[in-house]
Amino acid sequence: MTMARSGASASLIDNKKIYVFGGCWDWDVAADSSNWAEVYDVETGTWEFLSVVTPKMPLKIQQSLVMDDEKHVHAVDEDGQIFNFSSTECKFEAAEDGRTESNPSNWLFADQALFCPATGGRILWRFPFESDWKDVKGLEQLQQQHSGFHIIKLSISGVRLAIFWEARPQGPDGQILELWYAELSIATRRIEGVFELSVANIEWSGAVLSLDSSSTGLLNLLFADSFYL
Repeated sequence: MTMARSGASASLIDNKKIYVFGGCWDWDVAADSSNWAEVYDVETGTWEFLSVVTPKMPLKIQQSLVMDDEKHVHAVDEDGQIFNFSSTECKFEAAEDGRTESNPSNWLFADQALFCPATGGRILWRFPFESDWKDVKGLEQLQQQHSGFHIIKLSISGVRLAIFWEARPQGPDGQILELWYAELSIATRRIEGVFELSVANIEWSGAVLSLDSSSTGLLNLLFADSFYL
């Protein structure tokens, strides 16, 4: 990049350009709006600064997602303020209703909805234009089998939702740390005009990795994605 950045947002749009916003920690530099955003052209392999119309230049972008149309980016800054970026208009605008985000990280966008993990093995979802997060129903079986489990990563594959979490087997194997994976089929229904998402079926569930926790400590899964073979 042209500038050193930390806590920036990077979004690939149309498989042609990578748009980068924020992350300028030098206040003298960050105050200059011409340095706040830059774009990488995949075809030419070059960076250039981007002149963006924006009401605010967030220092740190907590999370950003490219929408289905591949022209817009949905983002939230470190204060929880929501922004939308249009690559065709080159505008970075705050949400019109001024709402803020209560779950600013680890989102996924699929089938027109946002998803994120929550405490107690819960998965939350909402539409981008809504403020309130709702629970994905039907996770009780996993929550009972793995009391207190905490989802550390989500992934989407078609109409299926994949989740990863860590577990410590009870008994003599208590020093073993396991990475578990479950693949869930998601069903949508509308009740009195209100959409509800629920787990239709647990397609598969099991441990995919075992480690000696006395030497490894905590498990940190950095990235997970879906692909077809």
